[in-house]
Amino acid sequence: DDYLSVLTTAKYIINNSTFPAYFTKKPEQVYVNTWHGTPIKAMGLDVEDNLVGSQNIIKNFLSADILVSPNPHTTEVFKRAF
Repeated sequence: DDYLSVLTTAKYIINNSTFPAYFTKKPEQVYVNTWHGTPIKAMGLDVEDNLVGSQNIIKNFLSADILVSPNPHTTEVFKRAF
């Protein structure tokens, strides 16, 4: 209950992965996604028939006001796979 309360009322929300699929960022919130790690495996739409499995990540990336990429390789994977 505390987590959901803070998640829905905080001005700034920061994550290094994704928020649950049921969460929708409010317009007044600022969402910073600092994604974890460097992808060395297939991810997102690079995985055959993975549209359903990628939907929450895509939703989170599109909801983020700031998406931090740790390096150029990861940036290219994000652009291609999500």
